[in-house]
Amino acid sequence: MTTERCVLLLFLALVASGCQQCGSTSLPSSAPPEPTALDLVPVKAKGLHNVFRITDKLYSGNGPDGDEGFQSLQNLGIKTAAL
Repeated sequence: MTTERCVLLLFLALVASGCQQCGSTSLPSSAPPEPTALDLVPVKAKGLHNVFRITDKLYSGNGPDGDEGFQSLQNLGIKTAAL
């Protein structure tokens, strides 16, 4: 057997043995990751109750009360509300 063939067989054997380990896509059977805590910031505004800022563009809370609540949403820059 020539040296080139030996090197080629050795290379193929190394690649094949490495593929067995890298081909697995399953995660280890450990506990699921803990959810990350969000920094909820309470929002105090007229006509809004139980409202928190989750991110710069996402708020969560009760629906607005009357015209004051809708004005407060507008003042916060909120354009869409899912009630």
